[in-house]
Amino acid sequence: MSTAQDVIKNFMESLDNTSLKGTAALDQAIKACSNYTSMQDLIDNFIADCKSASSYNTFLTEKCGIILGNSDTGAITGSDAGTSTTKTAESVVPESGSSSYPSGTSFTIKGLTVNIPEKSTLTTDQQTVIQGLYSWWIEEALNLIEESYGISFTETGTTVKEITVEFENNPSSSILAYVTSNYTGYSYSYMTAKSLTLTINMGRFNDLSTTDVNGTGSNSSIYLDRTLAHELTHAVMAANIANGNYLPTFVTEGLAELVHGIDDTRYSVIRYLVQNPDLLSGYLNLDENTTGNAYEYAAGYLLFRYLAKQASEIVIDNPNEIDNSYSNLAVSGTSEADTITNSGYKATINAGAGDDTIINTASNTVINSGTGSDTINNSGSNNIYQYASGDDDDIIQGYNSNDTIQITSGSISGSLANGSDVVLNVGTGSITLKDSIDKTINMMNANGSKITLQSVVNNSADNISVNGTSENDSITNSGNYVTISGGIGDDTIQG
Repeated sequence: MSTAQDVIKNFMESLDNTSLKGTAALDQAIKACSNYTSMQDLIDNFIADCKSASSYNTFLTEKCGIILGNSDTGAITGSDAGTSTTKTAESVVPESGSSSYPSGTSFTIKGLTVNIPEKSTLTTDQQTVIQGLYSWWIEEALNLIEESYGISFTETGTTVKEITVEFENNPSSSILAYVTSNYTGYSYSYMTAKSLTLTINMGRFNDLSTTDVNGTGSNSSIYLDRTLAHELTHAVMAANIANGNYLPTFVTEGLAELVHGIDDTRYSVIRYLVQNPDLLSGYLNLDENTTGNAYEYAAGYLLFRYLAKQASEIVIDNPNEIDNSYSNLAVSGTSEADTITNSGYKATINAGAGDDTIINTASNTVINSGTGSDTINNSGSNNIYQYASGDDDDIIQGYNSNDTIQITSGSISGSLANGSDVVLNVGTGSITLKDSIDKTINMMNANGSKITLQSVVNNSADNISVNGTSENDSITNSGNYVTISGGIGDDTIQG
């Protein structure tokens, strides 16, 4: 049985490793951490349980593990989520030791390079913030995020490892700080963060003390260290999760709130939403991506606390179901046995290791099932099936005469007819093309050059001559008084 934190880590790991985007990525992540069939299925069950609960407090405690009014903030690493450590408002981002100001205009902590303005251009309060960032807050916030989700700026695949700190002064704004992520795309459907900027609103943090480790100002009881943990969650996700900008606001903000907890700061909002399930449901809309407000932040937080508690109490049936409907997208499997369903035009599927099942209904798909004995069920057309020596024994059901087999390593050592099937032997493995005895077998090598393989000859007529080719032929004969000439190559003759 998983812990609540394990559930959320598995959810985040799936988002971190997927090449899907939007709802498809969320659905895959939900399946990776729970028995819910999709994000919408999770939302529907969440709202149904909320409506049927005898009271808002019963729903929060029994279904979400949220206890309002105690000292734990509700962070996923806290005692309310099942750990042995209570995370209070003061301790959730822990600080120790004295502070000092960095030399120069940049410093690097836990793989993240932080670019800061020249000290002489900053106000006293701004300098206090930089001192806190350097001495405590960057490191402890990143530690908390890694503890919560298992992601960091030091992992493989991180696309940006520096952030620029800027300041603004807007005391009338409710915004405390924000991270801006600029994106670049390898293709239309695959976007990764290119640069990060952290902007802090000094209008909400003034008269700061260098000895106040939490970063509270004279005009606010809000802790800057918790605000930074929230914002740096956005930064870490942008640097590691492809297509993260396609995720709905309630997801990104809910996950950021889950890092430090909001039971104390959004107490009244949480209670109001749970007392009004239809309103709560409206803030969990997968089809909308808004700028966000307090209700949307809290709705996402509630949903993930519900997921963490509910999924930690069940056994996951199949964590490796991957479903893609996006075009021009690279879809990656895991090292386990996956079930990959693709309806996206011009998708590329790399199933990886394991005995995988690939269901393809789209055209112009490139399918590399990887190692393991894999089964490909195809109803699309004009597809490429990639196979390398050592990929074990694969079965392709639904091969079409306009499809192509690409041998990326090794060579074909022989082919034969097995009933209505065609079996191609490559290295120590084989490819079985089901019901393909009368189909044209198109082949090419790793460079895309055509391999002439008119290898399957099936004859049932009497009194004729049957001629092979200059390749490795599989000739099956059931006719009488037939003359068979295999030609050049390693031929297999049956009948």
